[in-house]
Amino acid sequence: MKAIQSFFFLSIFSLFLSCDGDGTSNHNPNVPDSQNSNTISEPADNQTDTAPITNTTLEVPKCEVAGTVLDGNVFWAKEANLLVCVAANEETKDAELGDSHRILEIYDGSTCELIEKKILPINVSPDFAYKIADITYNNLNQIVAIVGFNSVYCYNAKTQILSESLTPQFLNERFVEDAQSGRIDHIEVWENYLIGYAQDMGTFVFDLTGNTPKSLEPFAEFEISEGELYNSMFLLKSGENAYQIILPQFDFDSEKLSIESLFKEPKNLDTEMNKRYRNNRFIILKENTTNDQTPIAVDMKTMQKVDLPVDILKKKNTEILEWLKAQNQ
Repeated sequence: MKAIQSFFFLSIFSLFLSCDGDGTSNHNPNVPDSQNSNTISEPADNQTDTAPITNTTLEVPKCEVAGTVLDGNVFWAKEANLLVCVAANEETKDAELGDSHRILEIYDGSTCELIEKKILPINVSPDFAYKIADITYNNLNQIVAIVGFNSVYCYNAKTQILSESLTPQFLNERFVEDAQSGRIDHIEVWENYLIGYAQDMGTFVFDLTGNTPKSLEPFAEFEISEGELYNSMFLLKSGENAYQIILPQFDFDSEKLSIESLFKEPKNLDTEMNKRYRNNRFIILKENTTNDQTPIAVDMKTMQKVDLPVDILKKKNTEILEWLKAQNQ
């Protein structure tokens, strides 16, 4: 992408709350299209926002930013009135590979004062730029994701705290197929989680519910294509013993992430399961009910819940697995 050379002005004539809105014909290419709209849109379905919107009269700051900045690497966190930028200059320039876009700069939107600057470490190679992700900010958590080749930093505009480097976790070992293996191709916000896809590795989840973002290990996995394609199941905790199950899938053609919730509401689950049983096509969990436990079966190939007949519900796990395999021969 074309870089904009040293010292430029951010000029934007409209504002937008979400990261994935449509641009207008009069917009500044230095700020994501989602911030170039004359209307304030409702949050997207996966960006539920219950926080009150304040400072609606603010205008996008026109601050002078030092260094070379790639298109899309300036983001206005409106609620905190901060400009988040990723730039390159002589400090990070590589003698052989040139500009290295890994200087994180935070500007006060009211005064244009530089309030924080941090040089991020090289991620794989100096010429692999850090980029501000398109769909990772909502008004509630105010997290801006800065994505490297295979790692992510989360900047919390509300608390003005930058997380440690986050890398995707997987249940089973992954093998590098080529130089692009492990590259983060997509990441987006879903409620209080960042969910993404890493090439040849599969989907991953970062948990934003606590004070410190953390990588969440899948509860179960199934290898669809050896060394290339994996389906993963994640358990998202809700309360003391209640969990929601999500089964995210990345569509390579549309480059979109589909995030399916297994239950309408979180369920009280028994999550005790030997790790060796979590790498199978069929996963059987137990819902804790008042006087008993009810089996819940998931087909990791189709990424769907399997409805079990009443007589099968009463059988042992081994017998349920045999029945499931017989139905899918």
